[in-house]
Amino acid sequence: MKILINCEIVAIVVLPFLLGILRKRGAITEKQVSFALATNVSLIIGSYYLSLGKPETIFSVPLGDWLVAIALSLFCWAYVYLFSLWVFRQVFHE
Repeated sequence: MKILINCEIVAIVVLPFLLGILRKRGAITEKQVSFALATNVSLIIGSYYLSLGKPETIFSVPLGDWLVAIALSLFCWAYVYLFSLWVFRQVFHE
């Protein structure tokens, strides 16, 4: 679990720079950037919730915790996606 969370933290630090470079070159759209950011943030939230119980492996987490983590991830994904789309429309459209 610790390795998974560490990789996700590295991804959240590196991802905005890579997406910014691709967006500046016109290789991706605002929707694609929003999708990537929302997916990364929701994975971090779900993994963090699962790691709160301090399981030894990811497969030793009870089913109830998995369901709560999935619900939190979906809820977070929807709000981050919509918020980032709104921010991009405010910043990039004139």
